[in-house]
Amino acid sequence: MAAAGQDYFVVWLMKVLALDTSTSFGSIALLHGEALILQTQALPCKSHVEKLFPTIQQLLHEAQVELRDIGGIAVGVGPGSFTGLRVGIAAALGLSFALQIPIAGISTLRALAESARASGKTVASIIDARRREVFCATYQFGSDCQQILPEQALTPQACAQQLALLTEKPILVGDGVEVVQAELQKLGVHLPVLPMHPPAPSAHLLGKLLLSVLQKGGVKREEIAPNYIRKSDAELNYKVKG
Repeated sequence: MAAAGQDYFVVWLMKVLALDTSTSFGSIALLHGEALILQTQALPCKSHVEKLFPTIQQLLHEAQVELRDIGGIAVGVGPGSFTGLRVGIAAALGLSFALQIPIAGISTLRALAESARASGKTVASIIDARRREVFCATYQFGSDCQQILPEQALTPQACAQQLALLTEKPILVGDGVEVVQAELQKLGVHLPVLPMHPPAPSAHLLGKLLLSVLQKGGVKREEIAPNYIRKSDAELNYKVKG
């Protein structure tokens, strides 16, 4: 659903609901424009299905905001937890359709990088992908955000090797940083780390990025889909059995 034609001030002053269920640190945020009204970042991955809508309702109640007042919705589309992504995206699409409001799917790695924009450095977003891999991507901020290295699922060693080759050394952010740092040290490379608690994308940042997407014209609901990057365990097991 596009937001083309919406007045600039309408877009930047609307109330926004943002959901991220891509990692074990699920979060929900309510914004007024870019300003954070309220955020909860205590939504365990295994309980996304049961707790997502009750938590949204509680957040709106505490903020004294009605669901009908929401003008846009942002959702993290991954990479990340397969189950978490499906739950979050389905909920966001359902709300967007029911309320007839614009929606945008935001990359988990891109939102994570936004947390380090103020550093002025190239940013490497690194998320623990399990299976002895990390999801990673690298971004450079100027007047806009430019992706330097694409979103990939790599071993910590392969990720470290790619980062070590960058001309401008990045700052690292995310819950997969520790294992990559260990590999970087083997290469004699030391990179700064942005301290975060929790080390995960914030729904607040998803909401802020939504505003930029809407200002550029928005997206259609059918374009919102999970970005898994790699196959699920079930798909891999099926392939092996087949």
